[in-house]
Amino acid sequence: MGFCSALRSSSFVLLVLFAVFTCLPAFADSARDPDEDHIQRAQEIYDDLAADLRVEFPKEEGKVWSQTKITLRPDWIVQGPTRLWGLKPEQIPHEMNCDDDDYRCDPVWKRQICETDSDCLTPTTQCTPLQASRSSMRQRVKKMCLGNTDGLIDRFYNIVVSADHELDIASLFIPSGRFYTAMINGLALASEKESVPAVRILYAGFPLFAPVIGQGPGGTLHKIVHDIREIAPDTYERLRINVGQDYSPVLTYNHTKIVLADGKRAMEGGHNLLDAHYLSTETIFDLSMEFRGPGVAKARDFLNVLWDDIGDRYHSFPKDAPRIPNFSLQSSNSGDTNTITVGRMGNIGPNVSDKALAHLIDESQSSLSIIQSDIYRHGIGEWDRFQSFAFPHIIRAAARGVKVRLVLSNDRAKIGFATINGDREYKRLIDGLAEKLQENDHRLDKYTARATACQRIEVAPFRFSRYIDVWPSKHILQPGLHTKFLMVDDAAFYVGSHNLYPAQLVEFGNIVTDAKAASEIKDQYWSKVWAESSTVRMTCPK
Repeated sequence: MGFCSALRSSSFVLLVLFAVFTCLPAFADSARDPDEDHIQRAQEIYDDLAADLRVEFPKEEGKVWSQTKITLRPDWIVQGPTRLWGLKPEQIPHEMNCDDDDYRCDPVWKRQICETDSDCLTPTTQCTPLQASRSSMRQRVKKMCLGNTDGLIDRFYNIVVSADHELDIASLFIPSGRFYTAMINGLALASEKESVPAVRILYAGFPLFAPVIGQGPGGTLHKIVHDIREIAPDTYERLRINVGQDYSPVLTYNHTKIVLADGKRAMEGGHNLLDAHYLSTETIFDLSMEFRGPGVAKARDFLNVLWDDIGDRYHSFPKDAPRIPNFSLQSSNSGDTNTITVGRMGNIGPNVSDKALAHLIDESQSSLSIIQSDIYRHGIGEWDRFQSFAFPHIIRAAARGVKVRLVLSNDRAKIGFATINGDREYKRLIDGLAEKLQENDHRLDKYTARATACQRIEVAPFRFSRYIDVWPSKHILQPGLHTKFLMVDDAAFYVGSHNLYPAQLVEFGNIVTDAKAASEIKDQYWSKVWAESSTVRMTCPK
């Protein structure tokens, strides 16, 4: 009788117990149990990158870059939308905002008030408490039909209200629409707390963006204080706020996206917290990460550098109060996940992030996975002028046998999120690799070199579903991608604000060198992106 057949006999109790565990399928979770090779590989990359940066940027350590540790909770990956993967057109909502004439429609959040999921008629939505609907500790949280990227509102809000002493908000723009409301509600609630945080808000403010961001730091601060006073008239004066502009006349401005509380908790990545981009029906796909531990203070130390750089381009509340001193709180959490925080200063300082990402690509031995909106920048003139700094490093990686997979945005995505010409960019990569292969082996003919190049580099336009080429609600608009992600050997990865195409901006991100974290982000993000996008991967150019 077979071992599993023995389960039929109740007389063999010990045999039954043993057989139950023997006959069960293996449920090993690769995202939680990385193998020793990946663990070792992650440590090697961590050590190599830190050593390289210590040689090249010794004075910037602890300011623009840091070797440190973080803690990642189970929900540390901040991606959006999360419920659209693999759906068919008829399953996609044609309108996320509820009808103002519907008595169940919340007039501020434009989502339907609900009690249970059965109240939610819009596809992909669920009845969920929206924490950001609370602007006072005396209020109850409202439950609404939330979907797509609505969860990002609470990700932002929850960090804001968690601050007791120090709160940083840094982005390209001031949060807009419902993200702005979440910020105002969070600051109003924070003003009621026993311990009220000092608040620093840093945004680009470059004159090019004046139509978007308004009147500069003075006008922006005035509006913020006015709106807080409207809902917290008795406590708003307890707040101390600085609003600053980070830009320079040499076309460098802040592009980081960081929300950070008390040196303990932070979110950083690609999300700009703009309502039209993330809360609309045709949402932009993006990626950030939330983390805790010592690495939070290192991100904050980078923001201190930016605040030191802005000079007098800030305004204070109360009026004429001096600039808030640099923040300094440290986390008591020692961290368990290796990371290297990397920033760049554009035209006004060292660009550590460029070198760090190049080194990361150079570390690749087996695989290189990239998700970017583009690897070229829009411009006039020869293409080489607008080519990614990473281009030669990608070519060298593929030349030594690394499998390169690259996902780009679409040519017909929303303005600001479209590629220049994906087919042409792919041809540039194949041309460059074929040339490199022949350079390395003079016996290789051009046809064999090109065939090998096609095997080693694959490029696909972004898809969240193989069934959907354009948004069902906008028949010519393709999905837009704003992610800045790069992973090598399934052991180390970058999440941050740094696009691979050339732009002299201020950036920040994490190079996480941990096999478990890499396995999680591969399982929850990269694999989903590639599974859908690879169904329309580009034909290798001739």
